[in-house]
Amino acid sequence: MKIKLVFCLAISCFLISCSSGKKAISNDYLVKEVDYIKAYKAFVFYGCFNEGTKGDFFEFLKKNNDLGLFTETELIFHTSANFADSLGRIYSHKIEPFEYGDGKGKTPNLSACLNYAFSNEIDSIAKIKYRELLKSK
Repeated sequence: MKIKLVFCLAISCFLISCSSGKKAISNDYLVKEVDYIKAYKAFVFYGCFNEGTKGDFFEFLKKNNDLGLFTETELIFHTSANFADSLGRIYSHKIEPFEYGDGKGKTPNLSACLNYAFSNEIDSIAKIKYRELLKSK
């Protein structure tokens, strides 16, 4: 009887320790979904606007000693940052110049990139990427 009791206690302790370890991983994860999504959108915007200005935006950041997206890179990591940046760069080639009024021939890079970065489409992609990140941890 004593051996069965000790064996049951040992199994119970083992099972409890396994389940609490799994909870600790999810509770200790520092990046909240809302912060991840904001950082992701920032990279989409950066990629779009930098491509639309043919690199002038990057030069502006460098000239003004701006850290750029250093903090955002720390939040979403390099692979997600590169993917989000490429989404923005691809989108920038779809922006058409105005064909009317004073803006004739000019391209609305800033507003188009902001609208795209904060669109529902990018929200959805960022949420998917966040879930993938959680699964990989």
